[in-house]
Amino acid sequence: MMAERSGFKGLWASGLSIASSLGFRDANEASWSQLVESVERIVDSAELPVLVDGDGGFGNFNPASLHASFARLARRTCRLRTAASRR
Repeated sequence: MMAERSGFKGLWASGLSIASSLGFRDANEASWSQLVESVERIVDSAELPVLVDGDGGFGNFNPASLHASFARLARRTCRLRTAASRR
């Protein structure tokens, strides 16, 4: 990945960038599921830590759904990192 080759220590998954990549305005039109799926793609493609901009509403905000989505992402990321370290 270009960021890794350039020496960056981490990535920022900005709300504006994610919304734009999904064809939305930066106006909380994307859902939490769409946000998490976008972050999963970023995590899958890089070895760097990812800081997620999750300050927007992202559709129908539901704290329980948010917690479950990011817990799933964290578990998946740990599995990916563990598998990568075994190679």
